[in-house]
Amino acid sequence: MVVTVRLISRAKKNEVKEISPGNLKVYVTKPPLKNEANEATIEILANHFGIKKTNLRIIKGRHSHNKLIELSH
Repeated sequence: MVVTVRLISRAKKNEVKEISPGNLKVYVTKPPLKNEANEATIEILANHFGIKKTNLRIIKGRHSHNKLIELSH
């Protein structure tokens, strides 16, 4: 399964909002430096979907606010 994510870094709290099926807006408190925001995004999504972090992979948008993330079980 692939989801589209709009990442908002340096937010006040970590949160996931579903905009539409397959489209999420993820708020992380980490800055977009040294891959910290991407790592936080993977961790938050793993908790949101109830899967391991290793089952999530950024396919596209590693250096962008818009990302495609693959979930595998």
